[in-house]
Amino acid sequence: MVFQFSRFKLPGARPAPLLGVDISAGAIRLIALAKSGKQCQVAHYVCEPLPYGALRDGSIVQFEQVVDALRTALKKSGCRTRNVALAMPSAAVITKTISLPDSLSEDELEQQVHAEAGQSLPFSLDEISLDYGVLGASSNKPGSVDLCLVAARKEKIDERLALAEAAGLKASVMDIESHATRTALAGIIERERTGAAPAVASAATQAIALFQIGAESSSFSVLQQEVLLYEREASISSQKLEQDLARAGAAPQALLDAFHEHAAQEVARALQLFFNASAHQRIDHLYLAGTSAHVAGLPAILAQKIGFTVTLANPFSGMFVAPAIDEAMLQADASACLVAAGLAMRLST
Repeated sequence: MVFQFSRFKLPGARPAPLLGVDISAGAIRLIALAKSGKQCQVAHYVCEPLPYGALRDGSIVQFEQVVDALRTALKKSGCRTRNVALAMPSAAVITKTISLPDSLSEDELEQQVHAEAGQSLPFSLDEISLDYGVLGASSNKPGSVDLCLVAARKEKIDERLALAEAAGLKASVMDIESHATRTALAGIIERERTGAAPAVASAATQAIALFQIGAESSSFSVLQQEVLLYEREASISSQKLEQDLARAGAAPQALLDAFHEHAAQEVARALQLFFNASAHQRIDHLYLAGTSAHVAGLPAILAQKIGFTVTLANPFSGMFVAPAIDEAMLQADASACLVAAGLAMRLST
């Protein structure tokens, strides 16, 4: 399963259409999806750049500048929806899997979750927002269910909520960036399986990897049947590449070669650690995502170096695109839109 529950409960939230808003170190991305018959349509899309330093390590440093950029993005989008789904940076969230007896009632389950959180989390329960979701029957403890406990400091959540409010938006869902990414990836894989997008063999038993190059940091994860098997941070970023290229002037090839080599080393190292820690000895597909994922043929270079199929993750493959959207711009930015697209797929429940 995909982590469908991973959102913090916000007071007064009601089911409504959602605008996915991804606030990253380099830009704000807005995505709204709509149904077009049996197909999904990209109804609204905007990528609004942010000034360097507006965010640092996921925290909002230049509040007014980010609010202004969010208002500008909203105006450009033409979207009338004011209910939005936001995401917390993965580094700002604590997740933990626990097992509890499957005989507990819903109230008893919630009490046990809070008791476990009080004992295991490094913060007082008064300082955090807490959520959880049932993953399913425990494979290690018969008669038990596995739950994922999700917690973040209230001040960090309030920071994002204040940003939305200042821009005239209503935050209905608070997700986690890594979980929103997996929601989008699950949609890509499902459309590939059903033939609505260019086919890539994706059997239920296959291990699918995702290498996401972020503005400040990157991550490598492996999923099987949409369940997270492995996750690791990577020391490569698109912001550093952009800064290096800006300083390089007219001779960037050496920098691009170094970036390719660094990316290949990070993926190879992450794969080896995954193989050492699991029963798997291969992956069946590697998706690349992020603003630098398409730089100068990186997918082909990685495929050659690691020996596995590598493609850009495009959450809009198989979707219609509204006439008002510049489709060429959307497709060029698609691999950086996984968080916003995953958020737009959510329901504000």
